[in-house]
Order: sequence, then structure tokens, then C-alpha cells
Amino acid sequence: MRMKFQSMAILQLDGHVIASDFYIFDVGARFNGDTIMAFIKAQHAAGKRYEWNVTEPDVHISGNTAWIAYVNKGSITDASGTARQNWLESAFLEKQAGAWKLVFMHSTRPHGDSREPTRVTSRLQTTARQ
Repeated sequence: MRMKFQSMAILQLDGHVIASDFYIFDVGARFNGDTIMAFIKAQHAAGKRYEWNVTEPDVHISGNTAWIAYVNKGSITDASGTARQNWLESAFLEKQAGAWKLVFMHSTRPHGDSREPTRVTSRLQTTARQ
């Protein structure tokens, strides 16, 4: 199974896909829906394009809850070129009023992955501290 997403399309952080109390752990920081969306919009305005490919999904559903763990194989493209990236990610979903909502996500780089996205990571960490 392979799914390909563009950054703005996958997240849809306007309340249709995510829960009101959604948060994500990424690059050692906690972001809520508003802060991660602001970061993505700023990156998009700066000319960065994200590609995410969900691979190796491990999906579990139990009643009104579900969780997934997967390898995200993607890239970040800007004026300097394309940097391939890999992330290990997981998400927790809950069925609320008949619709699945994303409640929590965690994203981390695989141990030993030497392709560090320095320029992207430093901006994300700066945004997280604000």
C-alpha cells in the first residue's frame, strides 16, 4: 500500500480531519493543530514543497479508536533542490460523532539516518519555541 500526499492536502487542519485537541510531537517539540498548520503554510510560502509517502502501514481498529504506525518516505523540495527524507510515524484516531478524527501523531527520524534536514529542522524548532 502506498499513498502520496502534498503537505496542505493531507493535514486539512480545519477541523474536518483532526480533533479539536489534536497535537503532534515532531523534532522534539509539541505542536497543536494551529501551530503545525502555521508552520506548513510558512514553509509553503517560502517555496518549500513536501511529499509524503506512507509505506509499511500497520493499522489497528478497536471500536471507536484506531492507530497506525508506518514509515513515511518523502522529500522536501525548494530552490536548492530536493532532499529525500524518512520518518517513523504513528497516529491515534478516534471516531467522534460518526467521523474519524486524528487525535495524536508522533514523527521521528530513523536512528542512523544521516540525511539531516538542517534548514527545515531549525525553522521548525524556532517555530515551536514561539
